[in-house]
Amino acid sequence: TPADPVDALRVQHQQYSAWITQFINSNAQAGEQLAPASGTASIPELVSAMASASSAQGHLTYLKYWAETAALDALGLALQAGDYAASYAQGLPGGSLQQLMTIAATIDARMQESRYTLYSRFLQDAQEVLALMGWPPPLSTTTTTTAAADVMPNPDLAPPNGASAEAAAAGVQQPAELSVGGGPGADPARHFVGWEAQPALLPTLLLVLRLLTQLQQLVERSAFARLGQEVAAEGGQAEEEPLLWAATTLVAPLQARLLAQFDPCMPAGRLDQPGWMFQLVLRLTQEHVGCMAVLQPLVVACGLASHYHMGVEWARALRDAAKVRGVRWGLPRGQGEAGAGGSVD
Repeated sequence: TPADPVDALRVQHQQYSAWITQFINSNAQAGEQLAPASGTASIPELVSAMASASSAQGHLTYLKYWAETAALDALGLALQAGDYAASYAQGLPGGSLQQLMTIAATIDARMQESRYTLYSRFLQDAQEVLALMGWPPPLSTTTTTTAAADVMPNPDLAPPNGASAEAAAAGVQQPAELSVGGGPGADPARHFVGWEAQPALLPTLLLVLRLLTQLQQLVERSAFARLGQEVAAEGGQAEEEPLLWAATTLVAPLQARLLAQFDPCMPAGRLDQPGWMFQLVLRLTQEHVGCMAVLQPLVVACGLASHYHMGVEWARALRDAAKVRGVRWGLPRGQGEAGAGGSVD
């Protein structure tokens, strides 16, 4: 006999099922025996048929009884299983629940540490591959600048820290080793001309960005589970998808350059000309949105093709990069309302 009460109930339930099957077979055999005697006039045969009918009726009554008993036992099995689980939880030694919670918290902390380690590794690998492919592209495609008050100076010729802002505003070119991005001092072999220009590195880039995206799906599981769902408020719209880490990884070096070149201390960072940065961000978006389609396979591999396109993610990430500058240094009230719609968004 099983020692566990739940297992004992399961065995009893199996026995009831076997008995019911046996009675069903007996009833079927009794029906076959009664059929030939239904048209006979022989008294002995009728008596025998009546005896068989009585036996069959008894079998049916007995079968009904056991069916009801089995149903009640099945219900009791579920109830007793729940009671057994509750009694097991209540019977834990004192302090065990707190100990289990402590262990769970420790495991969760280790998992978070492991996720951060993976994130740092994937990010470093992506940055190394992007650097080999000549990424990021230059902020400007020209190599001249102007001192006109209404024309943005060439951001690739803006002075680095410690250089003269007046020299850049006057059009004085910095030494080649101090130029930024794809400016005059950039190595032509490392200048970004498209992902297809480095066919040997493209699979590695796709792999690293895919792993980064899959890690994001684990970390932000609840956010990705709500993709396409509408908010409960009246007239609500579908929630905005989480911005892919793959896109923010591509934009991160450009964002650093944007913040440096459009610092208020720089010629291009004039607070009375907020449109300069937005014009540059728009141009960067338009120039490189087409090549982002080459990276779409990583989105497909992650099962997100129905909600994401790398071209759109590229534009969203650049938009957020422009927001950071506006939040950090703000926009002049008059120019912000007229030139930027009164909002950084």
